[in-house]
This record gives sequence, C-alpha cells and structure tokens, in this order.
Amino acid sequence: YIWREMGGLYASSGNHKRGRAAFMNFLDRAKEDGNMELVLTGYIGLISLQTISQDASFNEAMVQNVLDLAKRIDKPRLWAELHKALAMAYNARHQTVQSFAHGQMAYCYWHKMDETVEMARATFTLAQTCRVAERFQLARSYLNLSRSLYARTPSGARHAALDYEEGQLHLDQADYLAAA
Repeated sequence: YIWREMGGLYASSGNHKRGRAAFMNFLDRAKEDGNMELVLTGYIGLISLQTISQDASFNEAMVQNVLDLAKRIDKPRLWAELHKALAMAYNARHQTVQSFAHGQMAYCYWHKMDETVEMARATFTLAQTCRVAERFQLARSYLNLSRSLYARTPSGARHAALDYEEGQLHLDQADYLAAA
C-alpha cells in the first residue's frame, strides 16, 4: 500500500514522474498478488495523474481495459472513483463529451452512496467541463449545485475553488466586471 500512498503524495505535490513511478510499482505488485481491486486502484491513480501531466498511456484501449476490469469487481466506491478520475482526466484534455459522461456516472454512484462531499466534487468537475465546452448556463447550474452541496459539509475550504471557477466562467463569457 505504501506505493499507492506515495503516488498520491507525489501527485498532490505536482511531481507526476515520481507519482507515475510509484503507481506503476503499486500496480505491478497488485498484479503479482492477483488482487484485482488493488489493480483497479492502481489504474485509478495513474488515470488521476492525467490531470497534471497527459501522456500516451492514457488512450482508448487502456480506458476500455480498466472499465472492463471494473465490471468484474463489485465495489461501487471504486467505480465512483474510476469515473471521477476519468472525468477529470478527460476534462484536462478538453474532451468534454467523455468528461461529462464520466462525471455524471461518478455523481450517480456518489449520490447512491449519499457521499455529499464527493457529489460536490463531481458537480464541480461537471461545472468545469461545461465551461470548457462553452455550455455556460449548464456550467453555472452545476457550480451552484456544487456550492449547495459543499454548504452541507463542515468544511468551507472548497469555497475558494468555487469562487475561482465562477470567475473563470465570467472570464470565458467576457464578463470582466463580474469576474473581478
């Protein structure tokens, strides 16, 4: 498990090369052990890295293989994590159709599990995706939903990110006064 944690720490610090190496070590060991849940977790980590550094390993075949693997594992939490990671990775690549589809799937899984913070994160990603796709009204709706979900949690830390995204939304619409 240490390699997964190291991968996450490296990713959080923006060191994608070391993060990728750590997740690859984790994935190799999970495959050696034959633990498919951990294999899926390793892939989720690698996919998450695509938000800070896109590479050729993230392609249609890899995504399909990981989705097929997830179908064989009865863990809705892992499915939700996978779809969240895919939504964020596709959004980073400006592939908004795929991002939107996976973001909605993530939201549905988190909603079913009644995970308010994760629902808020999913709707935030959906807001970003809609902004990138220039679906500004829909982006604002998802942003407002994300804000209302975060308001139900004890943490107000995410409000700065919500405010930043709202500013970006105004900028993308050339509404400079509102963006300020």
